[in-house]
Amino acid sequence: MNSAALLLRYFGASLRSQLQYPGSAIMLGIGAFLTTIIDMLAAWALFDRFGQVQGWGLGHIAVFYGVVSTSFALTDFFTRGFDVFGNEFVKTGAFDRILLRPRSPALQLVGYEFRLSRFGRLAQALLVLFVGAAVVGVTWTPDKILLLAWTITGGVALFTGLLVLQASFAFWTTESLEVFNVL
Repeated sequence: MNSAALLLRYFGASLRSQLQYPGSAIMLGIGAFLTTIIDMLAAWALFDRFGQVQGWGLGHIAVFYGVVSTSFALTDFFTRGFDVFGNEFVKTGAFDRILLRPRSPALQLVGYEFRLSRFGRLAQALLVLFVGAAVVGVTWTPDKILLLAWTITGGVALFTGLLVLQASFAFWTTESLEVFNVL
């Protein structure tokens, strides 16, 4: 079995396990949507109180926030294993089990868990992105769509690199997530 087929099997197993309780999966997605919208409400409150900041209005910030949040939501969906690496693998000794398997440890960490609740965050990010683009007056041309896709891809690469770096810190610190939040 090649790596792509194995990732699809990981995805299928994760999907089936989460859909054992479909109500819970839906509520987690709605919760992720609602909790991340608080960030945009805070930005709206600031711009409502102080107005534009050097030509940047709420619509511009919404586009920027939507691009970054979309990148992070996709990264969080695909790299959950790296995010929890220190607590769930290094501290518990479960990383030894991954090293003994005949597949790449990175592949196994990517396929560790695909959480459906992340689609709530992704939906919110895309909604903010496109509402912000409408407010600013973006006319979508093929070049702009390609630029948006490329920008989101670059954001996914950046956040994935940071999560892999955070996971590597787990070998030297017991709380790599907190150390990385400081950085």
